[in-house]
Amino acid sequence: MRAASRRRSVAASFLADSKGWVAIDGEKIAGFSISDRASGSIFALFVLPAHERRGIGSRLHDLALGWLWQNGAERVWLTTDPQSKAARFYERRGWRVTGATDHGDMRYEIARPATDTGSMR
Repeated sequence: MRAASRRRSVAASFLADSKGWVAIDGEKIAGFSISDRASGSIFALFVLPAHERRGIGSRLHDLALGWLWQNGAERVWLTTDPQSKAARFYERRGWRVTGATDHGDMRYEIARPATDTGSMR
């Protein structure tokens, strides 16, 4: 597959099955998250170190997860380094380790809460 064709495939997939959110502080990006409904995963969630511990990660997390619940996900997964701050962030929010990847990251999963109505926007 040629590189240009591959880029179009990734872009088409993103447009069809993914949604992202960007946190802005003034005129600068402070963080972002991306959900993928086709895989039922949070593909990315990052906050710049200078913006940590301000609730930005929690808001991006809730938006990404809420969108997946709205789109019918019953269980959502993600992967992260087990020694990272992110691992502790997810564990505090109820994510559970369900396995490891070939590269040493841990796979985390969370089930849709029984009372969730998918009302997060």
